[in-house]
Amino acid sequence: MKTLFLIAATLFTFEVSAIDFASLPEISGRAQKIKSMSRIEASLQEQQRVKIFDIALSLPVSPKDNLTTRGASDAALFKKTSPAVVLVATKESVGSGAVISSDGYIVTNWHVIAGNKEVGVMFKPIQEGKKLSSDDFRKAEIVRVNQVADLALHKVESLPGHVTPFQLANKSEIAVGLDVHAIGHPAGGQDWTYTKGIIGQYSENYSWNSGEKIKHKAAVIQTQTPINPGNSGGPLILDSGQLIGINSFKQMEADGLNYAVAVQEIESLLNLKKDIIIAKAPKGKCTSKKLFEGRNKADDADIAQFDTDCNGKLDTVYVMPDDKKEPLKMYLLTKSDQAPNAVIYSFKRDPKFWELSYWDNELKGTWPVVGLHRGGD
Repeated sequence: MKTLFLIAATLFTFEVSAIDFASLPEISGRAQKIKSMSRIEASLQEQQRVKIFDIALSLPVSPKDNLTTRGASDAALFKKTSPAVVLVATKESVGSGAVISSDGYIVTNWHVIAGNKEVGVMFKPIQEGKKLSSDDFRKAEIVRVNQVADLALHKVESLPGHVTPFQLANKSEIAVGLDVHAIGHPAGGQDWTYTKGIIGQYSENYSWNSGEKIKHKAAVIQTQTPINPGNSGGPLILDSGQLIGINSFKQMEADGLNYAVAVQEIESLLNLKKDIIIAKAPKGKCTSKKLFEGRNKADDADIAQFDTDCNGKLDTVYVMPDDKKEPLKMYLLTKSDQAPNAVIYSFKRDPKFWELSYWDNELKGTWPVVGLHRGGD
């Protein structure tokens, strides 16, 4: 699953049968936004058989990097570290990565490369403003993943001569109030975009969801450093130029709540002898049971209600609007008599292809986590 975290939308009220689903996120216009989240995805939609290499070459580097400096030291830091930040491309998504060794190892988020054995990697050209070329492209092999920490390690055969790998900082250097920097490839922005912020907090055992049934846990650094979809997998950098974390996700309850998986998780990834995979629930004899099928109260959509846990209670509702411009919706309920804890959208109106999800696991009506499922599952 390719999941990135987006800005939460406004709220609206919706009814399905006898259940009142209040304060659900409005997604008007989301279809177009999702389809245009990255130029690589757009190209792949138009040319399904085009190789990653050809797509990557179509991505221009802006004449001037989107560099926001707060002094000459910030500009120097960007110049020093940006060549070690790569663009990571698969057929489903685009993200960022950080070179961490001279023999070609690159760390990124697992959700950026999930489901792939190889990915395309683009390095920043030496000359500012120069278009990407075949000299900047490398194929990378996935060598290790830790799904729980949402990290992945991949390797290219060789690095461009101007790339100096990041050195890993020590976790003891993590301190609230420190300046930190991010470089990445945000959707809708320029490649190799620079932003700056501070460390707001640190947690050793933080849990979060990145999509349906995907639960992560790791040491994370909370920052005010602005990040957006496409920044996933990119470096969080100290003033020294050392790597202190990997930018991974953001919360929506308040502005400035962005999170990076901390450096000690990267060190653990490097020492793994085998992949850490999130265990799938064992298959039982339970068969999903349809509880109701018909029309909603507004008579503008078909609905179907299911008990998928075989406990006799409603836990899943599908809504197919009559308006073909509206997406298929799936609501997940922890309790049948309460509002849903998740609403998931398919703009293709395909129950096997889900693209956007909103999560409110604490049922506060705030929808703090939003997921983009680039692979459709």
